[in-house]
Amino acid sequence: MFCVTKGTLQEMFEEVEGAIYRLEDLNEMLDLQNRQLDHRFQLALYKEKKLAELNVIKGTVLYSIVQYLKCTNYTKLADEHTERVSKYEFKQQKMMKERRETFDEVFKEELREYKATGSILKLPVSQQGPSLDEIVLDVDSTMFNEFLKN
Repeated sequence: MFCVTKGTLQEMFEEVEGAIYRLEDLNEMLDLQNRQLDHRFQLALYKEKKLAELNVIKGTVLYSIVQYLKCTNYTKLADEHTERVSKYEFKQQKMMKERRETFDEVFKEELREYKATGSILKLPVSQQGPSLDEIVLDVDSTMFNEFLKN
């Protein structure tokens, strides 16, 4: 026969309560990681959109400069400039494409890892320190507002 005393019952309750708190902490960490993945993806899409817009603007400005230089009999200078700018932009686009591909690969790998394991290895979960219930956040939003203005 199994005898449960008041002390052992109390210890069991405390152990279960501690496990529930740890489970809640883990659940909140997973939610945070999901939001971070979503934000990274949205940021990558936004960056691609802005780079495409920048390329359109660069093309328009470059075309205007070339037309101006041709009109003022500086065709040789304009051709040299256009060639240098084209080479530079090609080199920059190649570098940006490589970077984008690298970041895409890393993002896809993190996403696969997250789907497979349910967590991201780069964000270690610390079991030491205060729990989420003990953390008090300051509500100073001046730095956040400055960031949004820029």
